[in-house]
Amino acid sequence: MDNWTFDQFLGFVLIHAANADDGIAKKEQRLLESKVGKDTIEEMMFIYEDLSDIETINVILSYKEKYFPTEADRDSLLSEISKVLAVDHGVSSAEQETLMMMRKLLR
Repeated sequence: MDNWTFDQFLGFVLIHAANADDGIAKKEQRLLESKVGKDTIEEMMFIYEDLSDIETINVILSYKEKYFPTEADRDSLLSEISKVLAVDHGVSSAEQETLMMMRKLLR
């Protein structure tokens, strides 16, 4: 998990958000792929699936300052997360909780 690119980290975070309701819907998958590319999503899914929740949080914490150092950058990322959460059917309660958690992690 060393030296990820911006797209790898963004893909990882968006995968985490999309999994909020226990799976990635087809619309979410297409949106993720449009953001960072199909190959990057496949690569990061492979990594994501092998990590525990705490390991996932640690990855996010370890890269947030590198790729989203300012509040404006983090707000932009939260906006992208919101788009992923809403794309398939609106935002479920599990997705709302994920968004709140991501806000806390990124601050």
